[in-house]
Amino acid sequence: MRKRTGILLGAIGLICAPLGVLAFEFAGMPEQPARPAMARVVAIKAAEGKWSTDRDTVVVRNAHGTGSFNIWEGQLRCHVGDLVSVEQRGTTLRALPKTCR
Repeated sequence: MRKRTGILLGAIGLICAPLGVLAFEFAGMPEQPARPAMARVVAIKAAEGKWSTDRDTVVVRNAHGTGSFNIWEGQLRCHVGDLVSVEQRGTTLRALPKTCR
């Protein structure tokens, strides 16, 4: 094995070992409880993909998190700038069944 390859493998090992320890440490932590919150619609765009051409992606954001969800075009009842109700868990915003419908 060349000297350069050995140094590279050693550096990768020194980086991966602490990351593995951190992943193992945080894997057992419970999730934060979900709570209701309000968020502003910051973007609405057509969903991209072969099978979801008649859906829109709604992006929401508040001071503590962001999120996005897909909705059928005919069900969309909100506009950019509207304040909508969401469920917040940590920094992730999740749509409620009545959000933008």
